[in-house]
Amino acid sequence: EIDEEQWSRTVEALRSVEGIDGLVVVFNAAVKRVFEDSADLLSKLRLLVGWKLWSHVILLFNFYFPEDLYGFEDLKQKYRQRLWQMEQGLFNWTGKAAVMAKQGIDTVAMYACNVDARSLAEAPPDVPLSAPYLDTLPPFSNRVHLRQLLNLVRDVEGKSLMLAPQLDMATRTPRLGPGTIHQAVPQRY
Repeated sequence: EIDEEQWSRTVEALRSVEGIDGLVVVFNAAVKRVFEDSADLLSKLRLLVGWKLWSHVILLFNFYFPEDLYGFEDLKQKYRQRLWQMEQGLFNWTGKAAVMAKQGIDTVAMYACNVDARSLAEAPPDVPLSAPYLDTLPPFSNRVHLRQLLNLVRDVEGKSLMLAPQLDMATRTPRLGPGTIHQAVPQRY
């Protein structure tokens, strides 16, 4: 579970930013119960940000070890199913709203990498990624899934260029669902 003091500091930091194009949330994929460990954070983010979270969030699974990324496609599918279960647990969508909410979750970008920040300190300074023998230097000698990281950078850049509005973290009551109200009739009981 998230420490409430840490969460308060996180919310304060997010609200101090004028406009946010995207949120990159990093998870430890080496933990077997990665979804259970991250569900509390994602549900709190969902309630804080509202409906727009799904189009602005990027999930990065660090310490993802398989030699190939084919298994990552399965992980992404399972994780999307768990996100949908979480969304249903929060809002219990039905009908057209459920279809739209599911489509929102299906757009969540997910990437895998294997970067140990401690090994970054061991790398020689000023070594460009195009340097020869780069694969002999830590952390690059590990399977970092560099292509995934570069795609993540492009995705973040793309989100900042999107025509979609930025996340307004100052809003205390974010729009929670995909629908819009076209007409309301007040009634007295």
